[in-house]
Amino acid sequence: MNYRKEIDSIRGISVILVILYHANIKIFGGGYIGVDIFFVISGYLISNIIIDDYENKKFSIINFYERRVRRILPALFFVYLITVIFSSLLLYPDFLISFSKSLVSSFFFISNFFFIFETGYFSANANVQPLLHTWSLSIEEQFYLFFPLFFIFTYKKNIFFYSCIFLTILSFIICYQLGFYFRNANFLFSFSRFWQIFVGVLITILLRKNKFKLNTVINNILTFSGLILIIISLYLCNKNYFPQFIYPGSLSLIPIAGISLILISNNNKNLLFNLINFKFLIFIGLISYSLYLWHQPVFSFYKIIKNYSGINYFKNHIMENSFLFFLTFIISCLSWKFIEKPFRNRKIISLKLLNKLIISISIFFLIFAVIVFYSKGFINLYDDKIKNILLVDFSKSKNYIEKNFKKNLKEFEINNKNNVLFIGDSFTGDFLNILEELKILDNINYSNWIIRDSCFDKILIVKRYSDKCKKYDYNNDVKNLLEQADKIVFTFYWTNEMISTLFKLLNIINKSKDEIIVVGHKNFNLGLLDNRNQHYVYVDKLISKIKEKDKNLTLSKDLIYLNNILESKSDNYQFINLKKIYCNDKSCQIFNNEFELLTYDGGHLTKNGAVFFAEKLKHMGLLFYK
Repeated sequence: MNYRKEIDSIRGISVILVILYHANIKIFGGGYIGVDIFFVISGYLISNIIIDDYENKKFSIINFYERRVRRILPALFFVYLITVIFSSLLLYPDFLISFSKSLVSSFFFISNFFFIFETGYFSANANVQPLLHTWSLSIEEQFYLFFPLFFIFTYKKNIFFYSCIFLTILSFIICYQLGFYFRNANFLFSFSRFWQIFVGVLITILLRKNKFKLNTVINNILTFSGLILIIISLYLCNKNYFPQFIYPGSLSLIPIAGISLILISNNNKNLLFNLINFKFLIFIGLISYSLYLWHQPVFSFYKIIKNYSGINYFKNHIMENSFLFFLTFIISCLSWKFIEKPFRNRKIISLKLLNKLIISISIFFLIFAVIVFYSKGFINLYDDKIKNILLVDFSKSKNYIEKNFKKNLKEFEINNKNNVLFIGDSFTGDFLNILEELKILDNINYSNWIIRDSCFDKILIVKRYSDKCKKYDYNNDVKNLLEQADKIVFTFYWTNEMISTLFKLLNIINKSKDEIIVVGHKNFNLGLLDNRNQHYVYVDKLISKIKEKDKNLTLSKDLIYLNNILESKSDNYQFINLKKIYCNDKSCQIFNNEFELLTYDGGHLTKNGAVFFAEKLKHMGLLFYK
């Protein structure tokens, strides 16, 4: 295959798009399509190399994998080494364990599966995963694990082209269907991405068969059309503008079609190629692998250091990103010159030396991971109070918060106890846990009307615009429970819209003040976090409070505002102002006196939190009994 300078230029553009995406620049919120472009280019280049070698009778599976090892592992292992050092210094135990898992999964080229279950690609925690970007390398290496054998088997039987077409279509169908059911997993799933690499393979086959004999005018039209498609996809795939779309899927056909048209247009007189073939962009393409490897660790560790220190090191986002771009570029240049290039040269690094280095370094990484797992992230380096924070299993908090959600819309038992209907979201689970600590639940008949997904403000709307809220209909089952209830308790993570709906609903159900209880807003001013992932900033903030021996955080203005609204209408119901229990005029308590955490995520209560609130609400039982 003849060297095509424009491909290095396109690779340079692609890696720049990915870096701009991870820099959180709004207009480049679709920059991750650069990885899709990489996949197509990779399929195009590797298939060309294999077919060239095979037709010249030089192809060897051993040589193929040696070239892949020389191309991929040296720079990748050096990135591993640096991330191991920084992670050991900066990350708390749970995050260090998570990093070690990502290290091992990346080492075995299965990190895309690890990140499916750990963070996904678009979560807040994903931004501080130093090895998140290895998901695409894993998919490529999984592909190239079977591709040479697949090539030999099908090429000999003259079915290589048609087999590639079949697998491309099959992979795209999997991608398209999976996107509807497992959107986040689909982005990282191997078989949802293989079709993109196969598109590059198909372009190679068609070009080698001279299926595209194009004059200069047609070449120019195709390349500019391809460029326009990529620019359009940057906008249409921008998560900042269109957060709900499915990707990859039918939308990913646009950037794939764009890069395909550019690859097909192989003509030195092409106007676009002359525009993009300037030395700096070609050089960016040459070092694109190093740029891709280093940008994520540089950005991740900077964010971690910045958030731990609480210091803005630069006046604005532009200066900050400029510094990170420059640092990434310098490190990548050094990595390319002193690691990538020498290791690709057999005269400099022999196969024997290469094998020794890879085996020894691999053993080091695996031993490091084992030590981290065995020591639980070196947790014994911390004192007992900090351990209490680090040992909280945030991922299982939902099990505790919602353990009393067993009676959703269940009919009340017939006995002499009060019938109490609890209406709310997960914060109702919090309140039920407080009542359980007070032994109140054993002395009442209770049922739940659980309303999730911020749907409470839509329950009285006849025609809803959101299908997810249909299951919370204000139906006859709900009306019967409302009629039979001696007490109705509302507990939500309140918003203005929800409070407005509450007042409307109270007018409809027509109960007396003694029969209605509204539980006030609860917010520890940490920010509600995704309980699936323990957020590093959250934990660091808690640990810094322990070190300062400070049990309080600044009082949330949102908490004051919403509670004031609810309390102002308390002539219509009995109001429980939880704010008075854990807050003063300036701050709110987040630890008990033993510095045990009261909240999982800044809103929902831990077991210690439920006990703490129960102690302050000992006389609340009077509200629920006849």
